[in-house]
Amino acid sequence: MAVARTLKINELLKRAMSEIIQDRYRDRKAPWMTISRAETSRDLRFCRIYLTVLGDESKEKEALAKLKEDTPRIRFILGRKVDLRIVPNLEFAIDEDLKEALKVDALIEKNGPIPPPEDEEE
Repeated sequence: MAVARTLKINELLKRAMSEIIQDRYRDRKAPWMTISRAETSRDLRFCRIYLTVLGDESKEKEALAKLKEDTPRIRFILGRKVDLRIVPNLEFAIDEDLKEALKVDALIEKNGPIPPPEDEEE
């Protein structure tokens, strides 16, 4: 029961944060970023927001710096968007899963697909 609730809250926070990022950074000279997932602690007091940034590592650092600087304001806006008793403290991180997936895709592209196993008939 608690796991399902946490998953729902994670999805709620992800969607709300996506809207906030889109509204808040649309016209600014901030790197283009998207929210890939949100993970909250069991007590819902902390939330790590994972994002992907279009660009190189310097753009990622720039995006994280802007978000860290704006965290109090973002948290305030989040509190107005979601109906939670406690608005979690926010921490932002780059989602490394996408980078890993791209590396695997590049390896597959380079080496070709893995052939299916041969059926041994005896």
